[in-house]
Amino acid sequence: PFLPHALVLAAGLVLAASVIGAVWRGNHRLAQTLDVSGSARQDITADFAVVRFSLRGEGETAEMAYRDLRRQGPALEEFMRAHGFAVESVTVQPVMIEAIAEFTPQGQMTGRTLRYHYRQRYELQSVDVPRVAKFALDLAGLVEQGVRVEPEQPEYHFTRLAEIKGEVQAAAAKDAMERARSIAEASGA
Repeated sequence: PFLPHALVLAAGLVLAASVIGAVWRGNHRLAQTLDVSGSARQDITADFAVVRFSLRGEGETAEMAYRDLRRQGPALEEFMRAHGFAVESVTVQPVMIEAIAEFTPQGQMTGRTLRYHYRQRYELQSVDVPRVAKFALDLAGLVEQGVRVEPEQPEYHFTRLAEIKGEVQAAAAKDAMERARSIAEASGA
């Protein structure tokens, strides 16, 4: 009766030793694996620009604020023409109205409106990036003509990324291959 138990125990030890050996060899092989990545750079230049800005009209009544907003239109149109843009090239958003309420010293609304602000937002998009950049830089100067302009940061975009993506990826893959070859040669593999 002792012999079959000893055979089972011996077979179990042999099986366990072979599993442990296989795991060790597998881990040893994994420890010798090296992942290499490549990199590539390509300078690009924006080919599309967007500039957004708002005009603001103010007044004690809604009518006065609206008239103030409309009064600024001709100066904006002249500014656009002077920078080489047709008035029609700008997208004009609807007018937003803000009533400025009166508050008591305790912070409660009195029900009275002190002033009105009318704001209209504009957006100019163009592939003529240098012209848009100059327009955006000069825009704040409209204040000297009595125009309440609120410029935003211009945006510059590159629209042909899909066209160059394959080239950049191929250059990165080539770089990875060269790095892997250098590492292999240096390690004697």
